[in-house]
Amino acid sequence: MKIERLSIIILPSQEMINALSDFSKMCAKEGTPSFVLDGINYYPHITLFSPDFPNFNLEKILKELKYIAENVKPFQIYFKEVIKTNSGGISANYISNENILNLRN
Repeated sequence: MKIERLSIIILPSQEMINALSDFSKMCAKEGTPSFVLDGINYYPHITLFSPDFPNFNLEKILKELKYIAENVKPFQIYFKEVIKTNSGGISANYISNENILNLRN
């Protein structure tokens, strides 16, 4: 059985995408990053989880995910810390809340 891994992510506002992309470019000057956040090829995001799905069920799953994505209203996310990695990238730890927990379920 063939499977497909999908990353379930949250995208921040465009303002935050721009700010994090600028920060990523600045950090990249100090290391050798695998990628730089540019808002085009690589987006700042929060990965909730990355489950594997069987290919035979993929169309139904993508339809359900699209429905969920179209019906989620914007919400606030608060971070504990933002970390510059040794490779020039950035990582952040967020504080979980009811909105995030609902999406994970």
